[in-house]
Amino acid sequence: MSPSDYIRSHIRTVPDWPAPGVQFRDITPLLSNPRVFRVLIDQFVHRYFDTRPSAVAGLDARGFIIGSVLAYELNVGFVPIRKKGKLPFTTVQESYELEYGSAAVEMHTDAVRHGARRRRTMAPGPPLHALRSMVGCTPLLSIRCRFRGVERTIHAKHEVANFTGSIKDRMALHILADAYERGLIRPGDTIAEATSGNTGISFAALGRALGHPVRIYMPDWMSRERVLVIRALGATIIPVSKEEGGFLGSIRAADAFAEEQGNVFLPHQFDSAANVEAHRLTTGPEILDQMRRRQGEPTGFVAGVGTGGTVMGVGGFLREALGRIAVHPLEPANSPTLRTGNKVGAHRIQGISDEFVPSIVKLDQIDPVVDIWDGDAILMAQALASRLGIGVGISSGANFLGALKLAEEQGRSAAVATVFPDSNKKYLSTDLCSEEPRLEGYLAPEVELLSWEATPRSA
Repeated sequence: MSPSDYIRSHIRTVPDWPAPGVQFRDITPLLSNPRVFRVLIDQFVHRYFDTRPSAVAGLDARGFIIGSVLAYELNVGFVPIRKKGKLPFTTVQESYELEYGSAAVEMHTDAVRHGARRRRTMAPGPPLHALRSMVGCTPLLSIRCRFRGVERTIHAKHEVANFTGSIKDRMALHILADAYERGLIRPGDTIAEATSGNTGISFAALGRALGHPVRIYMPDWMSRERVLVIRALGATIIPVSKEEGGFLGSIRAADAFAEEQGNVFLPHQFDSAANVEAHRLTTGPEILDQMRRRQGEPTGFVAGVGTGGTVMGVGGFLREALGRIAVHPLEPANSPTLRTGNKVGAHRIQGISDEFVPSIVKLDQIDPVVDIWDGDAILMAQALASRLGIGVGISSGANFLGALKLAEEQGRSAAVATVFPDSNKKYLSTDLCSEEPRLEGYLAPEVELLSWEATPRSA
C-alpha cells in the first residue's frame, strides 16, 4: 500500500499507533493541534516508511503530512509549498499546489492528481534522502606506528569513501538539506560559494544532482586537479587572484553575485551552524561508535581548521558524550592565523588556514592550537601512501602528525582520533608528488609506520 493510500484509508481511524498502550480511533480532533499532529505524523512516517520527512518553512502541520507523503511517493526532494485555497473536505479542509521539478501536483487528502507539465526548473536527480546514503558512515583506520621508540595507534576516519571523495560532502549535504527544510533554496536557484577546493567539488556534485546551477569562487593558486574536477561536474569557476583579495575576495565576489542576480543560495560555509551540526550529528557519533567497537573510546581529537566545522562539531559531540576530552584545532606552522588572529603566511596544506578565523570557530571552547609545518605534512602523507598504501592528501598528513603529537603528550594509554579529509588524487600537480627536503625539527622522519586495520562503516 502506498503512503497516500494508507492515509486515505486511515486519516480518521488509526487502529494501532506506535505509542505504547495508546490507540487513536479518530484523529480528526487532533488536526486542530499542529504540535500533536506533527508528532503523530513523524511517528507514522518512521514506522511505516522508514524515512524522515523534511520540514518546510511556512507550512502548518496538515500541509506537512501532505507534502512529506507526496515527496516520498514521487521519490523526489521536498521543496517549498504554497497554499492554494480552501476546499470542502471531510477532515483537512485544505488543498495545496506543490512544485516538484517539472511536475505540478495538486494534492487533496483523499486523492493525488498530477497536473499539467511545467517548464523544467530542476534537473532529474536523486532526492536528498538518496544522497544521504552516499555520504558519511566511512571506515575508521587504526594505524600502528612507532614514534621516538614508542608504539602508538592513531585512529583516522577515511573520508575518501564519501560521495565526491572528501569530508566536505558531509557539510555540503547538511547545509543543502537544512536550506530545503527552511525554504531558503528553491528549484532552479544558483548555488554560489567561495572555497579552496573540496567544498566546491562537493557543492558542484550535490548541486547538479539536485538540479541547481553552481558557481564556485576560489583563489587561483589551488591545485589544477581541483579546478578540472569542479568543471567536469558542470559548475562554473571564477578564479580570484591575490590582487583581487584571494580567499576573502572570493567570499566578497560570491556575495556580490547574489546581490546582483537574485535567486542565489549562498551556503556561507564559514558562518553556517549547519556546518558544525553536520559533524556533531554524523562524524562524531561514527568515531565514538567505531572506537567502542574496537573496545575503546577516544581520549582526544585533532583536526585541521578550514571552516572549523569538523573540530567544533566532532569535538562538541565527543565532549557531550564523554565529558572533558582533549579537542585541538590544527593549522600550518607557516601560517599561524588561529594563534595570532591575523597573521597569514604562504603554506602548501590546501584546505586549511584560509586567511582568517571563521566565525564558527570558538577557540575559547577548545584546547590550544597544534601546528605542523607544511613540508612535514607532505612527508607524512607521502609515507602513508608509499609504506601503507593509504593515498591521502596533504592535510591528512598534517592531521596524522598532530594526532601523534597529542598521543605522545597523553602517554601510552592515548587513543587519539582524527580525520583523513581526502585522497592524494587532487594533488598530483603539487609538491605532494615531488621530493620534499627533510628539515631539522620535522616529525615525519621519526615515524615508523607498521600496519593498519579498518573498522567497517557504521550502520
